[in-house]
Amino acid sequence: MLLMSLSVDAEIRIQSYYFYALEKSKPTYDYRVNSFSAFFGDSLFDENKDAMYLFYEHDGIQRLFVFNSNESDKIAVFQLPETKIVPWLHPERYMEERDRMLKSGIPREKCENLNVDEYQILLQLDSLRLDSHLYVRPYFENDDFSKFETKIDENNLVIGFSQRDRKRRYFYYVKYNDFWERQPEYFAVYGKVFKIVEKLSSSIAFPECR
Repeated sequence: MLLMSLSVDAEIRIQSYYFYALEKSKPTYDYRVNSFSAFFGDSLFDENKDAMYLFYEHDGIQRLFVFNSNESDKIAVFQLPETKIVPWLHPERYMEERDRMLKSGIPREKCENLNVDEYQILLQLDSLRLDSHLYVRPYFENDDFSKFETKIDENNLVIGFSQRDRKRRYFYYVKYNDFWERQPEYFAVYGKVFKIVEKLSSSIAFPECR
């Protein structure tokens, strides 16, 4: 873990940024890999396939974007059937409902699009170098030295990994509402990633994936 502190205005003495490496967080990713593999098949995460795997979770919808594959220059999108239950609010009910829906016989072709042609968005994603940034959490310290965390938008999560030569490099981005736009430029990637992924995701619909 790395720590950076910056002085800010009179109301808040210190703003701290905690940076975390992700090598020891493998179960967080395995959970999502297993969830998508259970519905779309194990070949989705073939160890011999070089690609970027980006999981986007928003309002209970779970999507996987696969791009920079040596097999295609398009973006492939996969969505788990909607459960209408937010996993971080009701984890046990969510798991039960998700397992029920995975076994319900929904055709997986109703929940996938293997040829999304969004070249400009693909270039923007590439420019972010998603797997080269540490996971960062900002904290503030008041005049009385009490520490509090900035407000997280738990409805937005972008995580994943790049896979090259059977090696994975992980990334993890949490959204803080309009926070990163007010920070120094070298933090810009933490806000840009959501703008790009939200734009991409909003252009894709799976009306029968439920």
